[in-house]
Amino acid sequence: MRLFRALLLFGLWQGYLCVSIVCQPKVTVVGGTKFSFGNLYTASKVQRVLSIRNDGTDTLNISDVSASCGCTAALISQNQIAPHKSGSLSISFDAGKYSGWVEKSVTFHSNDPAHPSMSVAFTANIVRVFELDPEYIIFSHAVVDSEKTQELSIKNISPKSIRILSSTTSSNVLSTQLSKSNLAPNEEITLLCTLHPRKAGSFNGNITIKTDYPQLPEYGIRFFAFVKEIADTTKHSN
Repeated sequence: MRLFRALLLFGLWQGYLCVSIVCQPKVTVVGGTKFSFGNLYTASKVQRVLSIRNDGTDTLNISDVSASCGCTAALISQNQIAPHKSGSLSISFDAGKYSGWVEKSVTFHSNDPAHPSMSVAFTANIVRVFELDPEYIIFSHAVVDSEKTQELSIKNISPKSIRILSSTTSSNVLSTQLSKSNLAPNEEITLLCTLHPRKAGSFNGNITIKTDYPQLPEYGIRFFAFVKEIADTTKHSN
């Protein structure tokens, strides 16, 4: 009995000592809080998974993971990390329509008293290959069963010739046709987009351009369509 009480008191004393002096979580981003994706090409999507390690002696709690803008996303593999264990922080970036040098960051909070808020910053240099005019296709006043067409200009702003292998759409309400397939540097081609509205409503999707350019095998263009019913001309006012 005396031994049991002694062990219990020792355990309570250790717990008190841990809470008051020793036991604290310590967050460490393995490899540092800055990295670079290097050169990316237009519409590239990349991801980096970082290891978050708890170098402390108490459970590390991660919360409020947020990105500096809508182009980045972060997901922590687990919110609680035991002492001397690690979790994963996944950071993804969609180059989209960016051009040139960009810098973004992901921030998260923890119960590490020394670092309650920590940011991970990354950089990238976005190399544009195509220049579009307009940047996307929109049919704003379409009518059911009445085809409508729009043109989009694609300019090769890279120093190399590019061959477009195909253009496809994600919706059967839209078809596309290219004026030609080979683009020399600084040359433009026309993408003819035809809407085939069979019913009223709002439609959207992607036009996918496939190329022989190694760094940009696919390029996506968004389209939107707003289709209304045919006006009933048989009705007359009283």
